[in-house]
Amino acid sequence: MSNVLSLSDQEFLKKVMRRFNIKAIAVQWSDYSRTRHPDIWCFPYDNPPKIVVTAEWKRQTQGERQKRLLHECLHIVGMEHDEKIGYSTYPDRDIYSRRLYATLVK
Repeated sequence: MSNVLSLSDQEFLKKVMRRFNIKAIAVQWSDYSRTRHPDIWCFPYDNPPKIVVTAEWKRQTQGERQKRLLHECLHIVGMEHDEKIGYSTYPDRDIYSRRLYATLVK
């Protein structure tokens, strides 16, 4: 997977990949850190799809990092932001990913 992610983040990402039938994901580091947002993003149409993380993402708690990884995986499987269901580009307003994360870590 990548040495960019901690072991627990790697294990979580593998779990999400199995759940959503994602065959492969490349994870890449970016030194982009001028702002707090975005701190993680994806290229869902790359082959394999790519998730890019930054130092700001790494500073988050384990749960928050993993929720944000899940958020990007949802993009990879085709979801678009939708404020009506709480799937927001802003992490503090992303209720959808937070609720789904809670069900996955039970």
